Amino acid sequence: MEKIRVENLTKIFGKHPKKVLHHLKDGMNREEISKLTNHTVGVGDVSFSVNQGETFVIMGLSGSGKSTLIRCINLLNKPTDGKIFVDDKNILKFDKKELREYRQNKVAMVFQHFGLFSHRNVLENVEFGLEIKGVNKIIKPEGFIIPEEAASVHGISTERALKEGVLLNPVLKEFKKGVDEAKIIVAHNISFDEMIMGAELLRKKHEHKLFDRPKICTMQSSTDYCKIENEFGYKWPKLIELHHKLFDEGFDGAHDALADVKACARCFFELKKRGVI
Repeated sequence: MEKIRVENLTKIFGKHPKKVLHHLKDGMNREEISKLTNHTVGVGDVSFSVNQGETFVIMGLSGSGKSTLIRCINLLNKPTDGKIFVDDKNILKFDKKELREYRQNKVAMVFQHFGLFSHRNVLENVEFGLEIKGVNKIIKPEGFIIPEEAASVHGISTERALKEGVLLNPVLKEFKKGVDEAKIIVAHNISFDEMIMGAELLRKKHEHKLFDRPKICTMQSSTDYCKIENEFGYKWPKLIELHHKLFDEGFDGAHDALADVKACARCFFELKKRGVI
């Protein structure tokens, strides 16, 4: 499925880029245009497409326009000419509200030199946007109370959930959208998560692809690797046990949804790196 389509994209830097565009279309190169008009062609008539789930690499020498091209896709640079489609929508026609939603939900960028947090790795820098956006949500109880023993584990009581929580249905719609766009679903003890989320989606009458997507369970996949013995052989490792096995340390906020997701992602990529998955 095509996710991004770029058609004849051009970005010219200078006071009057539109007036210079015809020189490029007439066949003049960057050096000739720069000498004649004192304008710089950052990107010249570029077309390509990126499919969903594809890793697409843009390569070139320093100054060839790689960063300029990426900045056009998130509209930090406004293209001089051409079209950019994301999910079949031409983002160059977005109004301010649509552009804000696009940047919040569809695209992210880690800058090469500036803007990185030195105390975070690449994955943690990308995750930071999700933290700021507040994807870690508490759901308002609908017809039930949260048992005290459960609240003592994750710190969310019925009173807190009613006060700080959000309605379930909008969160399910957001979750369903993520599942529909996902190529593979990864989780720790995924069979439990699948049953809980599947039941809620069914209860709220949402059609979804949760059961159709390929899945990887970091718990079951790492059982023989962790080799934590019990009376029956090797037990399934808890997420914090797997994290400690891989990194020789635990992680803050265990049983907090976002903290668990970040830890699971870190474990998944490390297991892949070590050839366990």
